[in-house]
Amino acid sequence: MTDAPEYDVTLADWSALTAYVKARWPEAEMGEDGASFSLLWKWDDSKRTQMLLVRTLRLAERPWVEWTSALAERKNIDLETAVTAIENAVLGRLERDEKYYCLSHLARFEGLTPRLFDELTSLFAGTCDNLEEELTGGRDVH
Repeated sequence: MTDAPEYDVTLADWSALTAYVKARWPEAEMGEDGASFSLLWKWDDSKRTQMLLVRTLRLAERPWVEWTSALAERKNIDLETAVTAIENAVLGRLERDEKYYCLSHLARFEGLTPRLFDELTSLFAGTCDNLEEELTGGRDVH
């Protein structure tokens, strides 16, 4: 984190967010479509990490940011277990694809600052990591 004044300036658009992400996390991988990137979230005090996919989308004619992260392979747990695990999560919704149960969270882009992006990303990554640990017994899914 930083205390620089620009850290609290509203990001103008998706390209401003991706420019910030590239500068802050050079290892972030930008999607070929230009509307997403993946980021391996790391904590200083832990060996655990959490792979996040962040993308932009338009809903109700407004720009949004969506975070998604895998929690567990579907072959290892059933739907009821996954739903029960997330019912007390402070943010996010359960999704599933062909292979994984995932947690996703949406936030409106309007008013998003680098500080708010970092705080939301940290909260989301921590929530996912805790759920992943609970559902898999500590194995990283990614």
